[in-house]
Amino acid sequence: MTKRALLCSAAVIALGAGLVAPVPAVAVPLDFVTPRAAAKTLAANFSHAAFLDANGGVWASGFQKDGALGDGVAAESSVDDPVAAPLPAGVSGTKVDVGGDVTVVLGDNGVVYGAGRNDAGQLTGTGAKSTLTAFTWSPSVVAPPAIVDVATADSSGVGGHTIALGADGLLYETGARDGGPAAATALQLFSPSLPAGAGTPTSVVAGTGDVLVVTDTGRLYGIGSNITSRLGGDWVDATTWVRLDTTAGVVAAVAGYGHTSWLTSTGALYGVGSDAHGQLGNGDPKAASSTPVQAPGVWTGIAGEGGDSTTALTSAGAVYVLGRQPDFSDATSPALVAGSAGLVVSEIGAGATTQLMRTVDGKVYGAGQQNFAQLGSGSNPITSWRVQDDQPTVATASILPAGPVQVGRTLTAGAGSWVPAPATTTYEWRYGTGPGSVVAGTSQDFTPLPADLGKDLHLLVNVSGADLVPSSRQADVGTVLPGAFTGGGNPVVAGTNGVGKKLTASVAATVPASATTWQWYRDNAAIAGATGPAYTQVRADAGRQLVVRTTRALTGYVSVTTGSVARRVPAFSTSRPTITGKARKGSRLVASKGGWSAYGHTFTVRWYRNGKLIAGATRYGYVVTKKDKGRTLTVRVTAKRAGWPAVVVVSAGKRIAR
Repeated sequence: MTKRALLCSAAVIALGAGLVAPVPAVAVPLDFVTPRAAAKTLAANFSHAAFLDANGGVWASGFQKDGALGDGVAAESSVDDPVAAPLPAGVSGTKVDVGGDVTVVLGDNGVVYGAGRNDAGQLTGTGAKSTLTAFTWSPSVVAPPAIVDVATADSSGVGGHTIALGADGLLYETGARDGGPAAATALQLFSPSLPAGAGTPTSVVAGTGDVLVVTDTGRLYGIGSNITSRLGGDWVDATTWVRLDTTAGVVAAVAGYGHTSWLTSTGALYGVGSDAHGQLGNGDPKAASSTPVQAPGVWTGIAGEGGDSTTALTSAGAVYVLGRQPDFSDATSPALVAGSAGLVVSEIGAGATTQLMRTVDGKVYGAGQQNFAQLGSGSNPITSWRVQDDQPTVATASILPAGPVQVGRTLTAGAGSWVPAPATTTYEWRYGTGPGSVVAGTSQDFTPLPADLGKDLHLLVNVSGADLVPSSRQADVGTVLPGAFTGGGNPVVAGTNGVGKKLTASVAATVPASATTWQWYRDNAAIAGATGPAYTQVRADAGRQLVVRTTRALTGYVSVTTGSVARRVPAFSTSRPTITGKARKGSRLVASKGGWSAYGHTFTVRWYRNGKLIAGATRYGYVVTKKDKGRTLTVRVTAKRAGWPAVVVVSAGKRIAR
């Protein structure tokens, strides 16, 4: 089957008949029931439409003016068969938007590309561009950031403008808009900045003369033209940012010609500004509302581009239009898109009179005004459809591996959740993005190596099978962090505590194996030269605690240091106690405690007569008594410290004369 769209009337599509060729089954996720920001892979306006396929390829159809379709053709024509708009080699599109004869695409490299009319510098530079061409930066932007969101729009009187959100959280703009600054031909810093406390922008919307920003605080801010109070309040243009919402929780917004609508995380849909065609959807149309009003229903997505309507998606995959209908009738409450009954839609895009819908089976449908064949071949029916069979939407089911990204830790990719199930799933683990990326592994499991430390790891999951359009899902896994050892533990010391005795330490192996260094410590002070697993205790250790510490190291891993249980070295006697004095009755004998290495110890003295304790004889001095005559006296000195074993040393005997 070719890329050519299949056309039939809305009534035939609604009945499920009239398809003259089979459309391949497509594996797609089922995750579109939560209110969310617009995916921005479908875009339409009055004269042409554009969308992204699953591989980030760009397709466009409709009015070919000034090269707006990006396929290299500049001559004016109506193109009913979607044509490919090539991006540079290795670059995939992540978002697409269209303005008046303008197509803008954000690449996965953070660069914005544009094709088409460029009368106000909305594509940067000068002159129309018939191929997608990278935007340029103003010299005033010294370090241009990667772009994370982009939007473009016509301006009613001055051409058009493009607004971009940088990864630095700042806004940049080129071109011209109603009530805005002088025309620019390069991306330059947007001024003024958001007010304090507004939060960091997460998405941007370009209106005909205004700019909308959703922030990470769930607020919606606007600046610029305030025709019909589309920014709230009176009709005075806003030269500083104004807050439109009153409830927070904003996840997406659209800029109509005279109104603004936004969606909250609870599925509530609000609008402000013109309600002349019922586009605020609350059943009470009026010229304009200067304060937000809520439309009925609970919604999961919204879209719209410069018209008098808002397109909204329900959690059941049904699509409704609030305000001006494709047949130019007005609806004061949400109206189901004609002919769409039975479709289950996961993403929407919309222009002033056109709706684009991507269904859960991967097909792209279009409805609304067929002004320049932007919905496929045929004349100009009020409602027409096309089925595009190029490639499916990219899955959003999680493929990220669980747990930290570390050297030596095996990561297992998720297969994603696909309907129908693919026959074949392949994996690519890559370092870097774009043309310079390196494939490091192709299995479901992947283990970063030490040489990968600090690199940014990405994962691509590809699925295919009979009658399936090949589809892919990419995810940023994270930066590779240092690995962590398993095993190892604390060193264990064997041997006897005591001066002159040898202690030997051992420690269990780590996984992976690591280099081990040793250091012995005496009361937490490193012992010079004691850097092996064995250590012989010296006099300086007596009365001290010994600990050995091991450090395990390996390139790419966090070094780990552990210590043993402390060993307490007993006091050490360097010489025996002595007894001096005359060995006869009535003489005074004096004992010395002898020589010791015994840090922190205290000493006690006990006198003994023929090996038996002499009661009360606990001083270093002792007077010989009658009982001692003909007997041998000795002194026992004991070194003590709490927590240490006591050490007793006995003097030589002193024989007392009869």
